[in-house]
Amino acid sequence: MASLVILGVQWGDEGKGKVVDYLAQEADLVVRFQGGDNAGHTIISGGAVYKLHLVPSGILNNRCMVSLGAGVVINPLVFLEELKFLEERGILDLRSRIRVDGRAVLILPFHIAMDKAKERREEGSIGTTCRGIGPAYEDRCARSAIRIADLKSYSKTVERVKRITEEKNKIIKTILGGDEVSFKEVEEWLKIAREEILPLEADVSSLIQQSYQKGQRVLFEGAQGTFLDVFYGTVPYVTSSLTTVGSVLSGAGVSVKYIDKVVGIAKAYCTRVGKGPFPTEVFGSLADELREKGKEFGTTTGRPRRVGWLDLVSLKEALRLNGVNKLAVTKLDVLRGFKTLKVCIGYKINGKKVDYFPYNLEEQENIEPEYVELSGWQEEIEGVSNISDLPGEARKYLEFIEKECGIPIVLISTGAKRSETIKVERVWGA
Repeated sequence: MASLVILGVQWGDEGKGKVVDYLAQEADLVVRFQGGDNAGHTIISGGAVYKLHLVPSGILNNRCMVSLGAGVVINPLVFLEELKFLEERGILDLRSRIRVDGRAVLILPFHIAMDKAKERREEGSIGTTCRGIGPAYEDRCARSAIRIADLKSYSKTVERVKRITEEKNKIIKTILGGDEVSFKEVEEWLKIAREEILPLEADVSSLIQQSYQKGQRVLFEGAQGTFLDVFYGTVPYVTSSLTTVGSVLSGAGVSVKYIDKVVGIAKAYCTRVGKGPFPTEVFGSLADELREKGKEFGTTTGRPRRVGWLDLVSLKEALRLNGVNKLAVTKLDVLRGFKTLKVCIGYKINGKKVDYFPYNLEEQENIEPEYVELSGWQEEIEGVSNISDLPGEARKYLEFIEKECGIPIVLISTGAKRSETIKVERVWGA
């Protein structure tokens, strides 16, 4: 038995989908444990591009089971659309290989309407994806959410949702100034969930336990990134779920004793979508060049991502918070062509040097990054699959990261395809 937790250690969009797909080739079970369709994991395999928002990235391994844990919030229309997309592309035994925890929560039309109405208000805008994620998690905390298991008592659930819709519409129209939703639309979403998701319902926590008992390999797939965590991120500019390692326990339903390794995923530079502090952000022609070379546009929203230099202060904080013991660096190939590369190794806040990432918003916004400059490289490295074939400057860049962080880099991505990966050492172990 072995397990891996895969987490983003920046602001999301670190390339987790590719890394999960790569490591899932040796996995028996892949479990998503938090978030919803605000996640966007892109995989390129066999010349085809797969953009997944809910279905775990391990689905392309035809012998692998995948599951959505209790911590996930599910838009039934998006989920069904993904299933059809994958079936049309010949993914084998799809519905027999995917399970959804009965305790996972449904996103319904009024959640999306509330999200959009809040975002339209200038004083409440934080740059969300408007997918209804936050309002759905609010309902979970308020103990009023509709879970997949509730669809078993369908008539009672429909009556309950009818009352909830009336209450939500009052808030949407009177307080938020948004557009009401019809109960007919809400009921249609419930029908889709009952017909398409309920047959896949299972106790994912027990499935994981069974996999452990069989000595199988389990991979836990995180969404978003550490600094979008609702506790430890740049609040309020965060997602509505826990994106750090502790979420595995509650979101998948496992004991801490079953977590063997935590693999942190970091880009060779930094990006962020939406509003919020971003200490190493760059602007102008440099930002345009980095964004175009890295194709930095959101998988979920299509929004251009903000871009910046690698920030080791925040990275080390994320490694500490998550107990990361292995590091994967993605998009190293994007940095080709820059004469020098800046890496942030320290901060100044109001003229005072600090070596930590602050959790006060005003302090975060006043960070002045302190950089070291490293030599860049001009050689093309896209598709390189052996670390000895990297230019010396690229290897020195990686060695600098390892030395500063004190964590070994085990995987290096040199392109978007699964094959364009350098395996420095075996991740799953013996």
